[in-house]
Amino acid sequence: METGRVNMVITKDLSRLGRDMGETSDYVHKYFPLNKIRYVAILENYDSLSSGMDSSSSMQIYFKLLMNDMYSKDISDKILATFRAKRKAGLYIGGFPPYGYKLGEVKGTFEIDEPAAVVVRRIFAAYCEGATYVGIAKSLDDEGILPPILYKKQNSKYAGGKPNITGKWCAPTIRKILTDKTYIGCMVQNKYRKVNYKLDKYDILSKDQWITVPGMHDPVVTNEVFDMVQSLVGRNNVKQTKNPETGKREFYQHILAGLLFCGECGNKMTFDRNKNSTVFNVVCYGYRKKICTTGRYFIPELELEEFVLNELKRLFKSRINRAELLESAKGGKVKIELEGLEKQEQAIKKELDQAQNALRFLYQDKLKGKVAERDYDFLYEDFTKSRATLESNMEALQQRKTQLMKYQEDSREVLAAIDDFMANEILSKATIHKLISRIETFSDKSVRLYANFSCE
Repeated sequence: METGRVNMVITKDLSRLGRDMGETSDYVHKYFPLNKIRYVAILENYDSLSSGMDSSSSMQIYFKLLMNDMYSKDISDKILATFRAKRKAGLYIGGFPPYGYKLGEVKGTFEIDEPAAVVVRRIFAAYCEGATYVGIAKSLDDEGILPPILYKKQNSKYAGGKPNITGKWCAPTIRKILTDKTYIGCMVQNKYRKVNYKLDKYDILSKDQWITVPGMHDPVVTNEVFDMVQSLVGRNNVKQTKNPETGKREFYQHILAGLLFCGECGNKMTFDRNKNSTVFNVVCYGYRKKICTTGRYFIPELELEEFVLNELKRLFKSRINRAELLESAKGGKVKIELEGLEKQEQAIKKELDQAQNALRFLYQDKLKGKVAERDYDFLYEDFTKSRATLESNMEALQQRKTQLMKYQEDSREVLAAIDDFMANEILSKATIHKLISRIETFSDKSVRLYANFSCE
Protein backbone atom coordinates (compact mmCIF):
# COMPACT_ATOMS: atom_id res chain seq x y z
CA MET A 1 0.00 0.00 0.00
CA GLU A 2 2.89 2.36 0.75
CA THR A 3 4.00 2.08 -2.90
CA GLY A 4 0.72 3.58 -4.11
CA ARG A 5 -0.44 0.48 -5.98
CA VAL A 6 -3.58 0.30 -3.81
CA ASN A 7 -5.93 3.29 -3.69
CA MET A 8 -9.09 1.71 -2.26
CA VAL A 9 -10.04 -0.89 0.38
CA ILE A 10 -13.59 -2.33 0.58
CA THR A 11 -14.92 -4.56 3.37
CA LYS A 12 -18.37 -5.92 4.14
CA ASP A 13 -18.37 -4.03 7.44
CA LEU A 14 -15.90 -2.55 9.93
CA SER A 15 -15.51 -5.84 11.81
CA ARG A 16 -14.01 -7.42 8.67
CA LEU A 17 -11.23 -4.83 8.78
CA GLY A 18 -10.51 -5.69 12.41
CA ARG A 19 -12.06 -6.07 15.87
CA ASP A 20 -9.27 -4.43 17.84
CA MET A 21 -10.57 -0.91 18.47
CA GLY A 22 -7.18 0.81 18.66
CA GLU A 23 -5.65 -0.95 15.67
CA THR A 24 -8.71 -0.60 13.41
CA SER A 25 -9.13 3.07 14.36
CA ASP A 26 -5.50 3.71 13.40
CA TYR A 27 -6.14 2.23 9.95
CA VAL A 28 -9.34 4.22 9.34
CA HIS A 29 -8.21 7.57 10.75
CA LYS A 30 -4.44 7.53 10.20
CA TYR A 31 -3.01 4.90 7.88
CA PHE A 32 -5.56 5.14 5.04
CA PRO A 33 -5.65 8.98 4.92
CA LEU A 34 -1.84 9.17 5.17
CA ASN A 35 -1.43 6.85 2.18
CA LYS A 36 -4.34 8.44 0.22
CA ILE A 37 -6.41 5.24 0.32
CA ARG A 38 -10.17 5.35 0.12
CA TYR A 39 -11.94 3.04 2.58
CA VAL A 40 -15.52 1.75 2.20
CA ALA A 41 -17.53 -0.35 4.72
CA ILE A 42 -20.64 -1.45 2.85
CA LEU A 43 -23.10 -2.41 5.63
CA GLU A 44 -22.21 0.67 7.72
CA ASN A 45 -22.70 2.83 4.60
CA TYR A 46 -19.34 4.39 5.35
CA ASP A 47 -17.16 5.93 2.65
CA SER A 48 -14.09 7.91 3.72
CA LEU A 49 -14.30 9.97 0.55
CA SER A 50 -17.78 11.31 1.30
CA SER A 51 -17.86 11.00 5.10
CA GLY A 52 -14.55 12.69 5.65
CA MET A 53 -13.77 13.58 9.25
CA ASP A 54 -17.07 15.23 10.30
CA SER A 55 -17.94 14.75 13.99
CA SER A 56 -21.10 12.67 13.51
CA SER A 57 -19.34 10.21 11.21
CA SER A 58 -16.37 9.92 13.57
CA MET A 59 -18.63 9.29 16.57
CA GLN A 60 -20.50 6.61 14.65
CA ILE A 61 -17.26 4.88 13.64
CA TYR A 62 -15.86 4.99 17.19
CA PHE A 63 -19.08 3.55 18.61
CA LYS A 64 -19.12 0.67 16.12
CA LEU A 65 -15.44 -0.05 16.70
CA LEU A 66 -16.11 -0.17 20.46
CA MET A 67 -19.01 -2.59 19.94
CA ASN A 68 -16.86 -4.84 17.73
CA ASP A 69 -14.09 -4.87 20.35
CA MET A 70 -16.54 -5.70 23.15
CA TYR A 71 -18.06 -8.48 21.03
CA SER A 72 -14.61 -9.94 20.47
CA LYS A 73 -13.89 -9.89 24.21
CA ASP A 74 -17.27 -11.45 25.01
CA ILE A 75 -16.66 -14.31 22.56
CA SER A 76 -13.16 -14.82 24.00
CA ASP A 77 -14.54 -14.98 27.58
CA LYS A 78 -17.18 -17.54 26.57
CA ILE A 79 -14.63 -19.75 24.79
CA LEU A 80 -12.28 -19.60 27.79
CA ALA A 81 -15.14 -20.50 30.15
CA THR A 82 -16.02 -23.51 27.96
CA PHE A 83 -12.39 -24.63 27.87
CA ARG A 84 -12.09 -24.30 31.64
CA ALA A 85 -15.25 -26.33 32.21
CA LYS A 86 -13.91 -29.09 29.93
CA ARG A 87 -10.55 -29.07 31.72
CA LYS A 88 -12.24 -29.39 35.11
CA ALA A 89 -14.26 -32.30 33.74
CA GLY A 90 -11.01 -34.02 32.73
CA LEU A 91 -11.55 -33.67 28.98
CA TYR A 92 -8.45 -32.99 26.88
CA ILE A 93 -8.74 -29.90 24.67
CA GLY A 94 -5.32 -29.98 23.03
CA GLY A 95 -4.41 -31.33 19.63
CA PHE A 96 -1.67 -33.83 20.50
CA PRO A 97 -1.43 -35.95 23.67
CA PRO A 98 1.78 -36.44 25.69
CA TYR A 99 4.39 -39.02 24.64
CA GLY A 100 3.11 -42.51 25.51
CA TYR A 101 -0.53 -41.76 24.73
CA LYS A 102 -2.75 -41.27 21.69
CA LEU A 103 -6.19 -39.69 21.34
CA GLY A 104 -8.98 -42.07 22.30
CA GLU A 105 -12.09 -42.93 20.32
CA VAL A 106 -14.13 -40.79 22.72
CA LYS A 107 -13.34 -37.12 22.17
CA GLY A 108 -11.17 -35.59 24.90
CA THR A 109 -9.75 -38.91 26.18
CA PHE A 110 -6.42 -40.75 25.96
CA GLU A 111 -5.47 -44.31 25.10
CA ILE A 112 -2.05 -45.86 25.75
CA ASP A 113 0.28 -45.81 22.75
CA GLU A 114 2.10 -49.02 23.60
CA PRO A 115 5.34 -48.55 21.55
CA ALA A 116 5.98 -45.20 23.25
CA ALA A 117 4.62 -46.39 26.61
CA VAL A 118 7.31 -49.11 26.69
CA VAL A 119 9.97 -46.39 26.47
CA VAL A 120 8.26 -44.36 29.23
CA ARG A 121 8.20 -47.38 31.57
CA ARG A 122 11.86 -48.01 30.80
CA ILE A 123 12.71 -44.40 31.71
CA PHE A 124 10.93 -44.71 35.07
CA ALA A 125 12.57 -48.07 35.82
CA ALA A 126 16.06 -46.80 34.92
CA TYR A 127 15.67 -43.74 37.13
CA CYS A 128 14.51 -45.88 40.07
CA GLU A 129 17.66 -47.96 39.64
CA GLY A 130 19.83 -44.86 39.96
CA ALA A 131 20.33 -43.76 36.35
CA THR A 132 20.60 -40.02 35.66
CA TYR A 133 18.73 -37.84 33.17
CA VAL A 134 21.84 -37.61 31.00
CA GLY A 135 22.55 -41.33 31.27
CA ILE A 136 19.00 -42.31 30.30
CA ALA A 137 19.01 -39.88 27.36
CA LYS A 138 22.34 -41.23 26.11
CA SER A 139 21.20 -44.87 26.28
CA LEU A 140 18.03 -44.07 24.31
CA ASP A 141 20.03 -42.20 21.68
CA ASP A 142 22.52 -45.06 21.39
CA GLU A 143 19.66 -47.42 20.57
CA GLY A 144 18.21 -45.05 17.98
CA ILE A 145 14.93 -44.47 19.82
CA LEU A 146 13.21 -41.34 18.51
CA PRO A 147 12.67 -38.49 21.00
CA PRO A 148 9.03 -37.41 21.62
CA ILE A 149 8.88 -34.56 19.09
CA LEU A 150 10.26 -36.66 16.20
CA TYR A 151 8.07 -39.62 17.21
CA LYS A 152 5.06 -37.29 17.12
CA LYS A 153 6.00 -36.03 13.65
CA GLN A 154 6.43 -39.57 12.39
CA ASN A 155 3.11 -40.84 13.76
CA SER A 156 0.79 -37.84 13.36
CA LYS A 157 0.17 -34.73 11.29
CA TYR A 158 2.22 -32.60 13.68
CA ALA A 159 4.42 -30.13 11.79
CA GLY A 160 5.58 -27.83 14.59
CA GLY A 161 8.81 -27.70 16.56
CA LYS A 162 11.97 -25.71 16.10
CA PRO A 163 13.74 -26.09 12.73
CA ASN A 164 17.10 -26.87 14.39
CA ILE A 165 15.92 -29.97 16.27
CA THR A 166 18.91 -32.28 16.82
CA GLY A 167 16.83 -35.45 16.93
CA LYS A 168 18.32 -36.47 20.28
CA TRP A 169 16.97 -37.06 23.76
CA CYS A 170 17.96 -34.52 26.39
CA ALA A 171 17.90 -34.25 30.19
CA PRO A 172 14.96 -31.76 30.37
CA THR A 173 12.81 -34.15 28.29
CA ILE A 174 13.59 -37.04 30.65
CA ARG A 175 12.80 -34.91 33.70
CA LYS A 176 9.53 -33.72 32.16
CA ILE A 177 8.39 -37.32 31.61
CA LEU A 178 9.42 -38.41 35.10
CA THR A 179 7.45 -35.61 36.80
CA ASP A 180 4.31 -35.75 34.64
CA LYS A 181 1.23 -37.04 36.51
CA THR A 182 -0.36 -37.91 33.16
CA TYR A 183 1.45 -41.25 33.39
CA ILE A 184 -0.52 -42.28 36.50
CA GLY A 185 -3.89 -41.60 34.89
CA CYS A 186 -4.28 -37.88 35.66
CA MET A 187 -5.41 -35.33 33.08
CA VAL A 188 -3.11 -32.34 33.65
CA GLN A 189 -3.97 -29.09 31.86
CA ASN A 190 -4.06 -25.29 32.28
CA LYS A 191 -0.27 -24.98 32.37
CA TYR A 192 -0.38 -21.81 30.26
CA ARG A 193 -2.69 -18.80 30.08
CA LYS A 194 -3.12 -16.30 27.27
CA VAL A 195 -2.14 -12.77 28.33
CA ASN A 196 -5.37 -11.36 26.86
CA TYR A 197 -7.67 -11.85 23.89
CA LYS A 198 -5.75 -9.31 21.79
CA LEU A 199 -2.29 -10.86 22.11
CA ASP A 200 -1.01 -14.20 20.88
CA LYS A 201 1.24 -14.54 23.92
CA TYR A 202 1.04 -16.96 26.86
CA ASP A 203 2.17 -16.88 30.49
CA ILE A 204 3.48 -20.02 32.22
CA LEU A 205 1.33 -20.82 35.27
CA SER A 206 2.62 -22.18 38.57
CA LYS A 207 1.78 -25.78 39.52
CA ASP A 208 -0.87 -24.72 42.04
CA GLN A 209 -2.83 -23.19 39.14
CA TRP A 210 -2.78 -26.34 37.01
CA ILE A 211 -5.99 -28.32 36.65
CA THR A 212 -5.35 -31.98 37.53
CA VAL A 213 -8.15 -34.53 37.32
CA PRO A 214 -7.16 -38.06 38.45
CA GLY A 215 -8.43 -41.35 37.02
CA MET A 216 -9.22 -40.10 33.51
CA HIS A 217 -7.30 -42.77 31.56
CA ASP A 218 -5.23 -45.92 31.99
CA PRO A 219 -1.88 -45.29 33.74
CA VAL A 220 1.41 -46.16 32.06
CA VAL A 221 3.21 -46.65 35.40
CA THR A 222 1.90 -47.50 38.87
CA ASN A 223 1.45 -44.93 41.64
CA GLU A 224 4.14 -46.71 43.64
CA VAL A 225 6.73 -46.33 40.88
CA PHE A 226 5.75 -42.69 40.28
CA ASP A 227 5.99 -41.84 44.01
CA MET A 228 9.36 -43.54 44.19
CA VAL A 229 10.62 -41.44 41.28
CA GLN A 230 9.33 -38.20 42.85
CA SER A 231 11.28 -38.97 46.00
CA LEU A 232 14.41 -39.38 43.86
CA VAL A 233 13.92 -36.39 41.53
CA GLY A 234 16.82 -34.03 42.00
CA ARG A 235 18.76 -36.62 44.01
CA ASN A 236 20.17 -38.65 41.12
CA ASN A 237 22.70 -35.90 40.60
CA VAL A 238 25.91 -36.42 38.64
CA LYS A 239 29.32 -34.85 38.89
CA GLN A 240 31.58 -34.38 35.89
CA THR A 241 35.21 -34.84 36.83
CA LYS A 242 38.52 -35.71 35.20
CA ASN A 243 39.73 -39.28 35.66
CA PRO A 244 43.50 -39.15 36.42
CA GLU A 245 43.99 -42.65 34.99
CA THR A 246 42.40 -42.00 31.56
CA GLY A 247 42.71 -38.21 31.42
CA LYS A 248 39.09 -37.99 30.22
CA ARG A 249 36.21 -36.15 31.85
CA GLU A 250 33.60 -38.60 33.12
CA PHE A 251 30.18 -38.42 34.77
CA TYR A 252 30.20 -39.80 38.29
CA GLN A 253 27.31 -40.57 40.59
CA HIS A 254 27.24 -41.99 44.10
CA ILE A 255 24.39 -44.12 45.45
CA LEU A 256 24.09 -41.85 48.52
CA ALA A 257 23.81 -38.65 46.47
CA GLY A 258 20.87 -36.53 47.60
CA LEU A 259 20.74 -38.06 51.09
CA LEU A 260 23.86 -36.47 52.56
CA PHE A 261 23.73 -33.30 54.69
CA CYS A 262 26.24 -31.51 56.87
CA GLY A 263 25.38 -32.06 60.53
CA GLU A 264 27.15 -28.81 61.44
CA CYS A 265 25.36 -26.30 59.18
CA GLY A 266 22.53 -28.32 57.54
CA ASN A 267 23.69 -27.79 53.94
CA LYS A 268 23.98 -30.57 51.38
CA MET A 269 27.18 -32.54 51.01
CA THR A 270 28.87 -33.00 47.66
CA PHE A 271 31.43 -35.49 46.33
CA ASP A 272 34.85 -34.21 45.37
CA ARG A 273 38.15 -35.72 44.26
CA ASN A 274 41.68 -34.39 44.46
CA LYS A 275 43.43 -33.70 41.18
CA ASN A 276 45.56 -36.87 41.08
CA SER A 277 43.33 -39.17 43.15
CA THR A 278 40.85 -41.84 42.14
CA VAL A 279 39.07 -41.71 45.53
CA PHE A 280 36.15 -39.38 46.17
CA ASN A 281 35.57 -37.54 49.44
CA VAL A 282 32.35 -36.11 50.86
CA VAL A 283 32.69 -32.33 51.29
CA CYS A 284 30.32 -29.79 52.86
CA TYR A 285 28.77 -27.64 50.13
CA GLY A 286 28.21 -24.87 52.68
CA TYR A 287 31.97 -24.56 53.24
CA ARG A 288 32.50 -23.84 49.54
CA LYS A 289 29.85 -21.11 49.75
CA LYS A 290 31.50 -19.76 52.92
CA ILE A 291 28.38 -20.32 55.01
CA CYS A 292 29.68 -23.31 57.03
CA THR A 293 31.86 -22.09 59.90
CA THR A 294 33.19 -25.47 61.03
CA GLY A 295 36.06 -25.54 58.56
CA ARG A 296 36.71 -27.86 55.66
CA TYR A 297 36.46 -31.57 56.43
CA PHE A 298 36.48 -34.68 54.24
CA ILE A 299 34.99 -38.13 54.68
CA PRO A 300 36.15 -40.80 52.17
CA GLU A 301 33.22 -42.21 50.20
CA LEU A 302 34.25 -45.82 50.84
CA GLU A 303 34.39 -45.17 54.58
CA LEU A 304 30.93 -43.58 54.50
CA GLU A 305 29.49 -46.39 52.38
CA GLU A 306 30.89 -49.01 54.74
CA PHE A 307 29.38 -47.22 57.75
CA VAL A 308 25.90 -47.13 56.14
CA LEU A 309 26.13 -50.81 55.21
CA ASN A 310 27.16 -51.87 58.72
CA GLU A 311 24.62 -49.59 60.41
CA LEU A 312 21.76 -51.02 58.37
CA LYS A 313 22.88 -54.56 59.17
CA ARG A 314 22.97 -53.72 62.86
CA LEU A 315 19.52 -52.13 62.83
CA PHE A 316 17.93 -54.99 60.91
CA LYS A 317 19.45 -57.70 63.08
CA SER A 318 18.91 -56.12 66.50
CA ARG A 319 16.71 -53.04 66.78
CA ILE A 320 14.24 -53.03 63.89
CA ASN A 321 10.58 -53.30 64.86
CA ARG A 322 9.87 -55.88 62.19
CA ALA A 323 6.65 -57.04 63.84
CA GLU A 324 5.17 -53.54 63.56
CA LEU A 325 6.23 -53.25 59.92
CA LEU A 326 4.84 -56.67 59.10
CA GLU A 327 1.55 -55.85 60.79
CA SER A 328 1.31 -52.57 58.87
CA ALA A 329 2.13 -54.27 55.57
CA LYS A 330 -0.49 -57.00 56.04
CA GLY A 331 -3.12 -54.69 57.47
CA GLY A 332 -3.47 -55.20 61.22
CA LYS A 333 -4.50 -52.08 63.11
CA VAL A 334 -4.47 -50.04 59.92
CA LYS A 335 -6.96 -52.39 58.27
CA ILE A 336 -9.25 -52.24 61.30
CA GLU A 337 -9.17 -48.43 61.32
CA LEU A 338 -9.81 -48.31 57.55
CA GLU A 339 -12.88 -50.53 57.98
CA GLY A 340 -14.14 -48.20 60.70
CA LEU A 341 -13.60 -45.18 58.46
CA GLU A 342 -15.53 -46.88 55.65
CA LYS A 343 -18.54 -47.28 57.96
CA GLN A 344 -18.28 -43.64 59.06
CA GLU A 345 -18.08 -42.55 55.43
CA GLN A 346 -21.27 -44.45 54.55
CA ALA A 347 -23.06 -42.91 57.54
CA ILE A 348 -22.00 -39.36 56.58
CA LYS A 349 -23.08 -39.94 52.96
CA LYS A 350 -26.50 -41.03 54.21
CA GLU A 351 -26.81 -37.91 56.40
CA LEU A 352 -25.75 -35.69 53.47
CA ASP A 353 -28.44 -37.25 51.27
CA GLN A 354 -31.02 -36.67 54.02
CA ALA A 355 -29.92 -33.04 54.40
CA GLN A 356 -30.16 -32.49 50.64
CA ASN A 357 -33.67 -34.01 50.52
CA ALA A 358 -34.73 -31.89 53.49
CA LEU A 359 -33.62 -28.74 51.68
CA ARG A 360 -35.49 -29.80 48.56
CA PHE A 361 -38.73 -30.47 50.48
CA LEU A 362 -38.33 -27.21 52.42
CA TYR A 363 -38.10 -25.25 49.18
CA GLN A 364 -41.17 -27.02 47.77
CA ASP A 365 -43.14 -26.24 50.96
CA LYS A 366 -42.15 -22.60 50.63
CA LEU A 367 -43.42 -22.46 47.04
CA LYS A 368 -46.72 -24.04 48.13
CA GLY A 369 -47.10 -21.52 50.97
CA LYS A 370 -46.79 -24.14 53.72
CA VAL A 371 -43.70 -22.41 55.21
CA ALA A 372 -43.47 -18.68 55.94
CA GLU A 373 -40.60 -16.67 54.46
CA ARG A 374 -39.05 -15.99 57.86
CA ASP A 375 -39.27 -19.64 58.91
CA TYR A 376 -37.81 -20.71 55.58
CA ASP A 377 -34.77 -18.45 56.01
CA PHE A 378 -34.18 -19.75 59.55
CA LEU A 379 -34.53 -23.42 58.56
CA TYR A 380 -32.47 -22.99 55.39
CA GLU A 381 -29.58 -21.48 57.35
CA ASP A 382 -29.78 -24.32 59.90
CA PHE A 383 -29.78 -27.02 57.17
CA THR A 384 -26.88 -25.45 55.26
CA LYS A 385 -24.78 -25.21 58.44
CA SER A 386 -25.43 -28.88 59.17
CA ARG A 387 -24.51 -29.81 55.60
CA ALA A 388 -21.28 -27.76 55.77
CA THR A 389 -20.30 -29.58 58.98
CA LEU A 390 -20.96 -32.96 57.40
CA GLU A 391 -18.94 -32.05 54.30
CA SER A 392 -16.04 -30.89 56.50
CA ASN A 393 -16.16 -34.18 58.44
CA MET A 394 -16.22 -36.13 55.19
CA GLU A 395 -13.14 -34.28 53.88
CA ALA A 396 -11.20 -34.95 57.11
CA LEU A 397 -12.21 -38.61 57.01
CA GLN A 398 -11.07 -39.05 53.40
CA GLN A 399 -7.73 -37.40 54.19
CA ARG A 400 -7.19 -39.84 57.05
CA LYS A 401 -8.04 -42.77 54.73
CA THR A 402 -5.47 -41.56 52.20
CA GLN A 403 -2.82 -41.29 54.94
CA LEU A 404 -3.50 -44.79 56.22
CA MET A 405 -3.44 -46.35 52.76
CA LYS A 406 -0.14 -44.62 51.96
CA TYR A 407 1.32 -45.75 55.30
CA GLN A 408 0.24 -49.30 54.54
CA GLU A 409 1.80 -49.23 51.06
CA ASP A 410 5.00 -47.58 52.33
CA SER A 411 5.31 -50.33 54.96
CA ARG A 412 5.11 -53.00 52.25
CA GLU A 413 7.83 -51.28 50.20
CA VAL A 414 10.13 -50.84 53.20
CA LEU A 415 9.65 -54.47 54.24
CA ALA A 416 10.45 -55.66 50.70
CA ALA A 417 13.54 -53.43 50.63
CA ILE A 418 14.69 -54.82 54.00
CA ASP A 419 14.28 -58.41 52.82
CA ASP A 420 16.18 -57.62 49.62
CA PHE A 421 19.01 -56.00 51.55
CA MET A 422 19.25 -58.79 54.12
CA ALA A 423 19.37 -61.42 51.37
CA ASN A 424 22.07 -59.72 49.27
CA GLU A 425 23.78 -57.24 51.63
CA ILE A 426 24.40 -54.99 48.65
CA LEU A 427 23.68 -51.24 48.59
CA SER A 428 21.61 -50.19 45.57
CA LYS A 429 20.28 -46.69 45.03
CA ALA A 430 16.62 -47.74 44.86
CA THR A 431 16.88 -49.79 48.07
CA ILE A 432 18.84 -47.11 49.95
CA HIS A 433 16.31 -44.37 49.15
CA LYS A 434 13.46 -46.58 50.37
CA LEU A 435 15.22 -47.29 53.66
CA ILE A 436 16.97 -43.99 54.46
CA SER A 437 15.58 -40.45 54.44
CA ARG A 438 18.69 -38.51 55.51
CA ILE A 439 22.36 -38.98 56.43
CA GLU A 440 24.20 -36.33 58.46
CA THR A 441 27.99 -36.13 58.70
CA PHE A 442 30.03 -34.15 61.24
CA SER A 443 33.50 -32.59 61.37
CA ASP A 444 34.73 -35.34 63.73
CA LYS A 445 33.82 -37.81 60.94
CA SER A 446 30.88 -39.21 62.92
CA VAL A 447 27.73 -40.07 60.96
CA ARG A 448 24.04 -40.01 61.91
CA LEU A 449 21.52 -42.03 59.90
CA TYR A 450 17.74 -41.38 59.71
CA ALA A 451 15.73 -44.45 58.67
CA ASN A 452 12.29 -44.72 57.06
CA PHE A 453 11.22 -47.45 59.49
CA SER A 454 10.64 -47.63 63.23
CA CYS A 455 13.14 -49.15 65.65
CA GLU A 456 12.55 -50.50 69.14
